[in-house]
Amino acid sequence: MTFTNIQSLRAIAAILVLCAHLGGIGRFVPEATVVEGLSWAVFGVDIFFVISGFIIAHVTSKQWGNGLEFLALRAIRIYPLYWLAILVYIGVPRANSYSIQSLLLLPVLNADGSFYPILDVGWTLIFEMFFYACVAASMALPKRFMVATVIGLLATSHIASYMMPDGAWKVFFGHTIQFEFCIGIGVWKLSKMAMDGRLISVLAVAAICCFLFVPSGEPTRVIAYGFPAGVVLLTALWLEEKGLTSPRFLTYLGDASFAIYLTHPITLMKIAPSVGRSLSFLDPISVWFAIGAVSVAVGVATYALIDGPGHRLLKRLCIWFFNLRLGKSARQAAE
Repeated sequence: MTFTNIQSLRAIAAILVLCAHLGGIGRFVPEATVVEGLSWAVFGVDIFFVISGFIIAHVTSKQWGNGLEFLALRAIRIYPLYWLAILVYIGVPRANSYSIQSLLLLPVLNADGSFYPILDVGWTLIFEMFFYACVAASMALPKRFMVATVIGLLATSHIASYMMPDGAWKVFFGHTIQFEFCIGIGVWKLSKMAMDGRLISVLAVAAICCFLFVPSGEPTRVIAYGFPAGVVLLTALWLEEKGLTSPRFLTYLGDASFAIYLTHPITLMKIAPSVGRSLSFLDPISVWFAIGAVSVAVGVATYALIDGPGHRLLKRLCIWFFNLRLGKSARQAAE
């Protein structure tokens, strides 16, 4: 299955995160307006997490095998573009513990004590890589134990955070947002059953209530944003099952969503001021939209010219290496 609507959800998630960061651009680019009330758009991150849980559950249900290969394949999807983005963002990082931990996507606190690596948006990738590590570890057991093992590892790490000293690892493991991967796994389980429109409607009402009335900070973010993200994903799958799919351009933006996500902070910092000066003859809201459009365009170009071709090449090399080293890949083992 291609999951066309899921790719479109990825596009929407990336644009939501862009909007959340674009809201205050007028404070740095005087030609653009300040759009208040967009902080909720960080909901895009929660959509990303739930989708990750769903996709990994779906893929591993068919391709169970070598945990090291699985982790390597996920690493080459994340690290190369992330490192390139950092290089463009600040140049070569200084050789210190903060930089090293940031580059390796290990939990880290910046100088302000906030949970942010060098490239701020990389904080979400730290959670992604830990989730992938949990899935890889579960591959030491039979496939039927995957869901229980992953949920168990995430829950154990969260409980352990209450006994840890203050620091990056305590903050990291203490986040409930990591359980949104479990919501994605749950959606995968539900999607294998016959989905009822009435059930979707009831869940949608509950999701709207959670989104509007439950505080979105920790520790209730998983309820305020995670549960609604899961319902959005389930609805998208149900609509696709009914033959309602999103347009091709939105699917392509979904393909480029990771590049859009990683490059938009660079665009907002390095390119947006020039866009603002060039379009100063326009009204501020038009400049705001123009900066957003340029941010998306930079991400799409990065995907088309660098991320897409580069990832396909690295993926082929990785699979070739594990075929050579082990005699069979995780896919062949599953078959």
